[in-house]
Amino acid sequence: MTKFHEGEWAQISDTFVLCTTESLRSTVRTDEVERQRAALRDRGIALETWDSSELSLKLKGLPDLVDDFFSREWVRVFCGPEAANSLGNRLDAASMVEFRKRLFALYGNVLNTHDPGLPSTALGEMSVLDLEQRYVIPDIYDRRPTSISLSTANTTRNSCWR
Repeated sequence: MTKFHEGEWAQISDTFVLCTTESLRSTVRTDEVERQRAALRDRGIALETWDSSELSLKLKGLPDLVDDFFSREWVRVFCGPEAANSLGNRLDAASMVEFRKRLFALYGNVLNTHDPGLPSTALGEMSVLDLEQRYVIPDIYDRRPTSISLSTANTTRNSCWR
């Protein structure tokens, strides 16, 4: 929490979400959470805690999210067979990775065929730059408020994409 209080996010945040796979139900941890909640409240910041139990509750109703980050089998075990079946032919995490690799190769071939780029003589000989060397990956930092809704959580936060 010290890093958060000292950092720039404390100046622009209205909610701090503590997300952990540990349980926060022991007396020692509950007392500490309440101390931190009071410290944040003094700065006008709400504290939400998402421990292992809370995360499980939130994810139970989001089989597509479980599918994206874990696998269809995890959906079947964690959310139930009905939830897994409801996803139908949707690509699971592993299939999506493979699909994106194939799309990358396809688009690379198409772009290299139709736009080979300008020849370069940087190395003393005529050569064409690879696709990855010809384009710049955008670096976007967006501070517009966005609404995020995860089951029971419905709060407004700043978005940050990098």
